Amino acid sequence: MPIVREFLPDVCYHIYNRGANKSEIFKDNKDYGIFIKRLRHYSLKYNVTILCYCLMPNHFHFILKQLSENRISDMMRYLMNGYTNIFNSRYNRSGTILQGPFRSESIDSENYFIHLSRYIHLNPLVAGIVDSLEDWQWSSCLDYVGLRDGTLCDKKEIMSDFKYPNEYREFLENDIERMFAVKNLEME
Repeated sequence: MPIVREFLPDVCYHIYNRGANKSEIFKDNKDYGIFIKRLRHYSLKYNVTILCYCLMPNHFHFILKQLSENRISDMMRYLMNGYTNIFNSRYNRSGTILQGPFRSESIDSENYFIHLSRYIHLNPLVAGIVDSLEDWQWSSCLDYVGLRDGTLCDKKEIMSDFKYPNEYREFLENDIERMFAVKNLEME
């Protein structure tokens, strides 16, 4: 899919990036906490709705929607420039921490939207970072499956397909085996 640079109101976008040379961009819980705090601040400041997120040691995924034009670009610029400065200061380093500009794709169907949320939420489990979905706190997954009452994400759009949080959890769990099979194929 092409990278989007013109962001339209009321369209959902998959936003993602990873560390330069696949390096860690989050080294400890403090890094994750700093990033989440800044994500909340800039999403409110630039009127960007966070629908889903997952922070991994060397990359991140968001599903975002803006209410006015090109606010995602502004939010991401301030979020990442500020976080890079903090990260560099904490670890006595300089330069970029990311492989390049953030990547973005418009989400053009309800089917893609709901399956992308599953892909994002299963990321830590499939990557082998945790043994259970409940073990990764740096994702909106806990909010969606009813294990945390988070306020960062607007859950209405994703949960419109599910009556209860346990139904979304079943939706996630029904794809775990396939995700592991795909991962194993990629490694061969």
